[in-house]
Amino acid sequence: MKGWWRPVLTAVVIGLLAASLIFWGGPAGGYAVGQAVYDTVGDSVYGGDRAGGSQGQQGGALLTEPSVPPAVGEAVYAPPPPPPDTEPPATPAGLAVENPGTGTSLVLTWQANTEEDLQGYRLYRAGERGGPNARMGEGEVDAFEARYVDVSVARNASYWYRVSAVDVNGNKSPLSEPVAGTALDVTPPAVPQGFKVRELDTGHDLEISWAANTEEDLGGYTLYRAADPEGPFEAVASLQAGATAYLDTGLVQGRWYYYRLTALDTTGNESEPTATRGARPRQAVTVAVYQDGAAGAAEVLMGLDSTAVFLNVEDDCITVTARAFDGRGAEVPLAGRWRFAAAFGRFTQAQITGTGEAEARFTADSPGEGEIAVEFYSAGAEEPASSDAAVVRGLEWHVELEASGDRTVTGGSDIILTARVTDRDGRPVTDQAAAVVFQRDGAGSSLARAVDEGERRRPKIGRWHGEGRASALMAGRDAGVSRGRPGAGGQVEARWVASTVPGKDAVRAVLLYDDLNVGGQRVKEVDVSRAVKIRVEPGPARYVGWAPETVVLADGGEAKAEIRARDAFGNATPDTGDLKVWLQVPLGVPLELSGDGGKNWVPAGEWADARPGREVRVRPAPEAEEIWAGSYFVNTRLEGSSLSPPSGVAQANLPLQVTIEKDIVRRQEPEGLGPRVWRSLLEMGARLLSALGLGA
Repeated sequence: MKGWWRPVLTAVVIGLLAASLIFWGGPAGGYAVGQAVYDTVGDSVYGGDRAGGSQGQQGGALLTEPSVPPAVGEAVYAPPPPPPDTEPPATPAGLAVENPGTGTSLVLTWQANTEEDLQGYRLYRAGERGGPNARMGEGEVDAFEARYVDVSVARNASYWYRVSAVDVNGNKSPLSEPVAGTALDVTPPAVPQGFKVRELDTGHDLEISWAANTEEDLGGYTLYRAADPEGPFEAVASLQAGATAYLDTGLVQGRWYYYRLTALDTTGNESEPTATRGARPRQAVTVAVYQDGAAGAAEVLMGLDSTAVFLNVEDDCITVTARAFDGRGAEVPLAGRWRFAAAFGRFTQAQITGTGEAEARFTADSPGEGEIAVEFYSAGAEEPASSDAAVVRGLEWHVELEASGDRTVTGGSDIILTARVTDRDGRPVTDQAAAVVFQRDGAGSSLARAVDEGERRRPKIGRWHGEGRASALMAGRDAGVSRGRPGAGGQVEARWVASTVPGKDAVRAVLLYDDLNVGGQRVKEVDVSRAVKIRVEPGPARYVGWAPETVVLADGGEAKAEIRARDAFGNATPDTGDLKVWLQVPLGVPLELSGDGGKNWVPAGEWADARPGREVRVRPAPEAEEIWAGSYFVNTRLEGSSLSPPSGVAQANLPLQVTIEKDIVRRQEPEGLGPRVWRSLLEMGARLLSALGLGA
């Protein structure tokens, strides 16, 4: 019996363990204990026959219970264990890959398996369809539900996914078919904030600024520009992610530009654009002002001394004034800065001129027009507290003068002067701010200073219609003024009325800019034409006279005079046409004359022909021994087609008066009646008989 207690003790311990495992572990536990008892006790319990009883092992199968119950003290019988679970779950179906659009994850979903012993799922990923596949986790399973979020993706990368089901016994299903997915980033950045456009003072640049976006994948910005707030917009700049400002240069002064900004990520996703912001580049000058008792300006007013600058006038400019008023209309002291801004042209020389006042000089660089403004900014302010604006023009006007002729006769036909106003390209100017004044050369125009004082003192030969002025022809009638505004074709016409005095004159057209004297603005002299020279010549002979009209005859001498042909206004004229002049000393006058300068002498009572301009001589008759002091006349008679007497001339043909201041005595006569006396008596008797009709 030595050592018998060992197998018995072993059987008891195993029995107790078996009972516990059967109670707590179920059939599987019992099977395991029974198998252990069977393997451990073996022949020591059954005496070499594992089957026990009469049945034992039949055909290699273990009996479920012994044929004979074990005696007290023998080991408890355990049934044989069931076969192990080696059947895998079904392959998961319906694998799908969804892209959330952020570029940072992909979502995998599939149909859930229905096995009771299902433990979970394992996920595999490959860079290509054919693999290699790599586990996405390290535990028994990667997912307990039919969904998995892959957050280890690279932005915009593509992957192939497969899924396998795993049961509690570690059995794995075959892998599903591979399904591809791409982690595309389709989410745009946020709209940039703080977007604004600010004009600089250069006249050609604008500054655009904004607050930086904070996205990790921010790639940059795109700036768009348009000429209209409604577009179309075109990209003008692509900016890096760190940019927060852009300087748009080389812009057209005074033209409006409109901007929008978008943000882009590294994938190229573009945000919605910002709100449209617009500005126009203006040239500007500023001047700071700090005055005691400074107050805010309720209103700002601009003043101009003209509304146009002329490029063809040297150093032409406009003086622009700015004045600030309070709510009651009183000028107020200021603290801040004045800004003179030009959408056209340029400002210079800004300065403070008084309480609440400033001024600057404006000029133009090219023809055109645009707005200028004065703005007052309070100290530290970015926007003006008050402003005022006006439109000004830069012009280049020229005037040319033509005449319908360059000469006329005294009292003859008028001359039509035509002034033509054109711009720099030769196009007619019909602007009613243009005015033309017709003036004599050097008579009052500050643009015609070349005429020296000597010429200014010359007699004004010729005259203007009316009170020494030209006549501007307006609407086909004589307005009686020396100025006018251009009509169709940029023309102004004036009438130059012929003088009654021969001579020369010169006329110019002076072009003025006169915008109807709005607001007390000054009139500008813009251009002056070349001088048109006009010659006034004597008219045709209407009568003749003498030069001198009276001659004095002394004893033994001769008196000389010249026949002068005169026009209707008494001017000596060479225009004698077919004029003939006949001269006669009346019968009984003791004189004789020569119409050819002394070559041939004609006694009293006979006619001698003469020509205007010839010298006529008169002397005592040779036979006259005594001539009494007094006045005698030489008669004239004219022939020709141009001799109708002019109005206002009492006698068409004036005689030559010959004056003898004292008696002329040639010799002393004897006492009594001498031959001279008898001859005189005989002549008188003959005249008397002739008068009575008794003569031969």
